[in-house]
Amino acid sequence: MDFQARYGREDGAIVTALYRQGTSGHASGQVDFSYPISDKLFGRTGTFIHLQLMDGYGETLIDYNRYSDTQLRLGLSLAR
Repeated sequence: MDFQARYGREDGAIVTALYRQGTSGHASGQVDFSYPISDKLFGRTGTFIHLQLMDGYGETLIDYNRYSDTQLRLGLSLAR
């Protein structure tokens, strides 16, 4: 079961939260924050600063049954 929420404006900051609950009781949560740092090229593309916080199980298919420690990531995105 997945729950997802998104708040913000396309021309400003956007916060997205995702919670996943597996059938075996394993869960994971992820929060993303993005902010534009350049003008948009077209549609939803441009350059964005991206901050992500992830905690829980199953970040990748290989790790579906392994718990991952809380991870904080900072990077650039070309689309959101």
